[in-house]
Amino acid sequence: MSDAGDTVAAIADELGTTSAAVSLAWLRAREGTVVPIVGARRVEHLVDNVAGLEVTLTLEHLHTLDEVSAPTLNYPAPMHGELRAMLQFAGTTVDGERSTVYPPLLQSAVRY
Repeated sequence: MSDAGDTVAAIADELGTTSAAVSLAWLRAREGTVVPIVGARRVEHLVDNVAGLEVTLTLEHLHTLDEVSAPTLNYPAPMHGELRAMLQFAGTTVDGERSTVYPPLLQSAVRY
């Protein structure tokens, strides 16, 4: 079982419910529109899933679940956001997104 799976199971044990119920409660607590798709093959699975409607997760539970489920993004993900703006826009503001100047440019006398 993965770290996320172990964490979900630990929270389920703490709350006296199933991992399925905790997972669905976590999805329901997320901001925006989240539509969990229930894939129950047996009545017991459906009962476990519906139990998620009765589960209330604390802010600590939600934070822990968000943390362990956050993906580790490889290249080119680091090239987005602030780093991308710095390299692409070199200190200008585009669409309200401010950027810094690429440090080597500050050390050079060359201006474009």
